This record gives sequence, structure tokens and C-alpha cells, in this order.
Amino acid sequence: MKVPKLADVVKEDHWALVERKSEDTIQYIRFRKSFTSDMDFTQLPKGIHVFWDFKADRNGMPADNSVLVRMAEFENNIIQNLEKDLSGVLVSVLTMDGYRQWTFCVKDSEVFFDRLNSMSQTGEPYPLEFENADGSGWNYYFEIADQFK
Repeated sequence: MKVPKLADVVKEDHWALVERKSEDTIQYIRFRKSFTSDMDFTQLPKGIHVFWDFKADRNGMPADNSVLVRMAEFENNIIQNLEKDLSGVLVSVLTMDGYRQWTFCVKDSEVFFDRLNSMSQTGEPYPLEFENADGSGWNYYFEIADQFK
């Protein structure tokens, strides 16, 4: 079996969407479904989680649709800035309990933040918080993806 290349998986851009419901909340988990553990991830060794807190409705989802529009604007812009030369890749998105978390696997943090700061945006600055992923973003990705594949 031929091991897919990172660039090919990113180009194909196949995503899975999983919804989890409990009595109180809904979780949406989106992840690229074609990454496999035998792929070469050495060019993107670092992981960065990006968080956006929002006012939630009773299910934990955004209460204001304009927040969803701005989140989509952020996501589309950062993907365009990072994935054009594979200096970073969005691997998963989790939305629940008043926040959204994007997980990126990147060449290095400096390149990620340079690209982020060069993005254009409309309106107020995005209300983002950042955290380095323990180990790498790939560890987190496979924890999420392996639950749903």
C-alpha cells in the first residue's frame, strides 16, 4: 500500500464532521480524514491550538451568527496563508461549550505568527488565544481522528 504524501492530502482536502450530543451540549469535531500515522510529518513538527471564545446559546454553540461568519473568515484566511507553501496545515476544528479550537501543524511557531499577523481582516481584531500543542499537533490529531475513523 502506497503511503500518501502530506501535500496530496492537503490538496484533496477531505474532511469528516462528527456531531456529539449530550443532554446539555453539542460538540462539532471536524478533521482531515486522510492523514495516516505512517506519513512523513517531519516538515511540520510543531502544533499550535488557536482558541476563540464566544457567547454561547444553551447548547454551547455561537448565539450570534455574525461570530460564525468571522470565524469562517479567520479560518479561510489563515489556511490560505499557511497552506499555499505547506508552512502549516489545519488538521482539526472543535466547537463546543462557548469556544472553537483550531489545531494547526506548522513548520515553526515564528512562521505561523508571521503569517497570522500579515492577514487582512475586517472589523475588530479576532479574539484569539494560543497554546502550543504538547509534543506535536499530530499527537492531538490522531487522538481525535482515531476515535471517529
